[in-house]
Amino acid sequence: MVRLTPADTLPTHRPSTAPVWWILTPSIVVAVALAGVHLVVIPLFPVVAQYYFSQQAKTFDEESVALSIHIFFGAVALIAGAVNIVTAGRDRRLRSHRAVGWVYSASVATSAAFGIVVAFHAYAGTLPGGRAIVTSGFLALAATWVITLTLAVEAMAFRGDVRAHRFWMTVNFSLTFAAVVLRAWVGLLLAFGNGAFELLYPTLGWVGWVPNLIVGILIARRLRATGKLRPRAKFPAP
Repeated sequence: MVRLTPADTLPTHRPSTAPVWWILTPSIVVAVALAGVHLVVIPLFPVVAQYYFSQQAKTFDEESVALSIHIFFGAVALIAGAVNIVTAGRDRRLRSHRAVGWVYSASVATSAAFGIVVAFHAYAGTLPGGRAIVTSGFLALAATWVITLTLAVEAMAFRGDVRAHRFWMTVNFSLTFAAVVLRAWVGLLLAFGNGAFELLYPTLGWVGWVPNLIVGILIARRLRATGKLRPRAKFPAP
C-alpha cells in the first residue's frame, strides 16, 4: 500500500448538491426497491411474482439464485458507484474513495457474471426475434460493463493514470446507472398498456443502456476537455 503525502492529495472542494438529487437519490431508491422485491418480498411471498412482472414468474422461480446474486451485487454497485461519484473530491487522501471503489469493482464484476446467466432468460415478449434481441442486448451490456471497468481499474492500479481512470469510471457508472433508466423505460411502456410492454420490452435489451453509454462517453469527454478529469497531482499506483 502506497502512503500518500500531503503533496499527493487533492484539495477539497464543496461540490454541488445537484449530483445528490440526480445520481445518488435515484440510485439508492432503485437499488433498495429492487433488492427488497427480489430478495425479500418474492422469497417470503412467492405469490407476488404472479403479479409483479408476471411474465417472468417462471424465471424468478427457476433462476432465483443467479437472479438474486445479480440483483444484490448490482444494487451494491449502484449505491457504491453513486456514492463515489457524488463524494469525489471530499476525501483528501482518497482512502474511503479507494475502499468504496474496490467494493464497487467487485460488485460490478460479480453482477455482470451472473447477468450473463440471467440474459438467456430475460422476457422475450411478442416481438418477432425478441429472444435474440433481448438476450444479445443484455449480453452486450454485461461485456461492455466489464470491459470499461477493466480499463478503469487497469489505468489506476497498474499505471497510476488518474485521468484515464476517471474517464473510464465515468463511462462505466453510466452503464451501472442503466438500472435506473431501464426502470423508467419499463414505466413508460406500461403507461401505454400491456400490448406495448409485451411487444417492445425486448428492445430494452439495447435501448435500456446504449443511450446511457453514449451520454456517459460524452460527459467523460466533456469533463476531460474542461480539465475536470485532469489530476492536480501525480498519483502513484496503489
